[in-house]
Amino acid sequence: HSGVYAGISPMEMYKRYGFTSYDCSQALQLPWETYEILSDVLAVQSPEVVVVETDHFFYDSKSVIRRNNNKRLGLSVYPFYETHVAWKDGFDPSARNALKGYMYTDVSRPFKGDCKMKPSDKKYKLGKRHEKYLKKIYELCRERGTRLCLVELPSLVMWDYEKHNTIREFAETHGINFLDMNERYDDTGINWETD
Repeated sequence: HSGVYAGISPMEMYKRYGFTSYDCSQALQLPWETYEILSDVLAVQSPEVVVVETDHFFYDSKSVIRRNNNKRLGLSVYPFYETHVAWKDGFDPSARNALKGYMYTDVSRPFKGDCKMKPSDKKYKLGKRHEKYLKKIYELCRERGTRLCLVELPSLVMWDYEKHNTIREFAETHGINFLDMNERYDDTGINWETD
């Protein structure tokens, strides 16, 4: 989803740490769409690690789900829309996504508010379909021998400790890593007043 393609730069990670990666995401991506994309990727690639950003497991707005379902219905009827840019670029063998799925922007909107999550022991209740696909993503990675790592990028609007606790419990139960960057603001270098 947008947190991934706007917040993770594969080229920067390669430059700093020497490993290759690719952002496979779309705006307001839902967990079942993540599963489909991951299934397609794992059919042709064998990554050592798959990193899944977690806040989309909490997209429970009917309008988001309805919008994505309508988009998928439209693409099933008119599939060329999904690949129309790729189709045009298909005639140029040198055409590549140099940013590896990352969408660069120099636009920023400063955050005006409390920059710390409020502690809580409560847990957010995942929707049944959302939870089902979190488990399916885990199982798919396990079956393919690919390590799954759950990550939450800094988000002062979409994230809280109730969601953190839910994902942390899932990660601990399944023996997978979970990195919540909302607990590590100082490590990110983000200046919320300017970035």
